[in-house]
Amino acid sequence: MAGGAARSTSSFLLKRSGRVGRVFESQAVRSERAPGHRVRSLALTALLDPSVIHRGRVHARHFRENFAQGGIDLVQIVPELVTNADAAIAAAGRRAGRILLAFEAPDPHFLARWHEELRRVRAPAIADWRYELRCTDDGVGVNASTVDARLGALGVAPDHADQRGLFGRGLRDIWLAQGGGRIEGVRDGRAVESWFFPAAGDAPYAFAHVVDEPASAAHARALGVDESGTRVTVPLALRTLPINARPRRLVAQLIQIRPVLADPQRELWLELPGDAPTLITEPSIEPDAERALLLDEEVAVQPGVTARIVVRRAADPIPLSPSRATRLGGLLILSGRAAHETTLGSYEGAPGARHLYGEVRCEAIEVLQRRALNSPRPQVVVRVDRSGLNEHHPMVQRLRAAVDRALAPIVADEERRASAHVVRTGRALRVRDEVGVRALNDALRSAFDAPGSARVQYQETRARG
Repeated sequence: MAGGAARSTSSFLLKRSGRVGRVFESQAVRSERAPGHRVRSLALTALLDPSVIHRGRVHARHFRENFAQGGIDLVQIVPELVTNADAAIAAAGRRAGRILLAFEAPDPHFLARWHEELRRVRAPAIADWRYELRCTDDGVGVNASTVDARLGALGVAPDHADQRGLFGRGLRDIWLAQGGGRIEGVRDGRAVESWFFPAAGDAPYAFAHVVDEPASAAHARALGVDESGTRVTVPLALRTLPINARPRRLVAQLIQIRPVLADPQRELWLELPGDAPTLITEPSIEPDAERALLLDEEVAVQPGVTARIVVRRAADPIPLSPSRATRLGGLLILSGRAAHETTLGSYEGAPGARHLYGEVRCEAIEVLQRRALNSPRPQVVVRVDRSGLNEHHPMVQRLRAAVDRALAPIVADEERRASAHVVRTGRALRVRDEVGVRALNDALRSAFDAPGSARVQYQETRARG
């Protein structure tokens, strides 16, 4: 309608449970096109009757599927326990702290009590297990109110910044992936023991405080702490434990607990069956004597985001690891107290990158992660299973491009230096080898063509050669 008034009427219907309700009828605002003026946008006035709004439902299967992805493997369980303990020590305001990881058999009296009580309430929890992993720290501790506030709901953000708890799943995922778990603690003069287990209905999980009483010296002694602390127990879906060397190597090399191992104010002890507790230290890589530091530079990733890239060179080639969660080489990506992954960008597996290690520190990862979690359409920076950065996020793509730009001249120089030391065979030696290979091929061909006469023909060939 050129130069005229435009009127339109729109009717919107909502259908809920067989009920049809007219929500609103709106009339378009008159708009006229005048020379040099834009057409004004149509303004709609919407009225949504709350009585026609229904809430969606979630079945227990949805939670079981998600929990099962969160903590079925030690590579997922150990970082969750250790970083939670590290955060508890930091929250206590203490200068130093101690964490004990212990692989043990469950207490038979507790196991019988667990089985009987959960059978009585018909909870679909694990009934029996042979081994469990306990993590004890001397941090701020927990009591019943703390458990209610921090573990009684899904999606609770951590109290303090710069902690790994912001990224991905949490302790409940670990417990419920294994079929249950418990937490014990002493805090502010109160002692608590809480059991977590799958709910019987469609709720995501259930928990109960089986102990909630004034704390005594006996409670602290039972936990092995002086004043406050926490012990988290995770049943393990293992019929047998691997030999002690394997979990010891796993804990020492896990990428996500490297900041804890590197902190001189933290002690991480590991207790394995038949062995005394062992102090776990950060894996050491011997630096190159002549060129230990190759790069230490602050680079721009995108407007408002920078990263510090440090590249070092090892004296010997760093062994390749079949697991990215425990690899020693590459650049460790950090934000605050969280370690996310190691990367060599597009130079993974390149000969010139075999000696390289270091770190990439980008504090914007936590800022962007918090912003994404508060968005109606979140695009997280770190994968929800905490296996590394989300490669589809634009900032992550720019960060990896910045890593590639920093590594390009270093890898090129490494390969150039390596090629300068390659010993090449002379032309005469190569010609002789080619003649010998041809003679051997002729002899083998003759052996297939005329069995029994190959020896004679081979000797004649050698005589001619």
